[in-house]
Amino acid sequence: MQRTFFGAIALSAVIVWWHLFFDLRGVLPDSVARLTVALAFFILFIGLIYWIVQKGEDEKKA
Repeated sequence: MQRTFFGAIALSAVIVWWHLFFDLRGVLPDSVARLTVALAFFILFIGLIYWIVQKGEDEKKA
């Protein structure tokens, strides 16, 4: 599960950076590009929340 989650976060980061530097709308239709970037940002946001929760749990254990 964690490997899949990390893979999704890495792929989302690549998609976001690709969109920032190469404009995803040049490759995909506009609505699909927007949806792709929105999903990528959502996955990154979920990953950030997961990371913050893990840090909190690690601090409680220590």
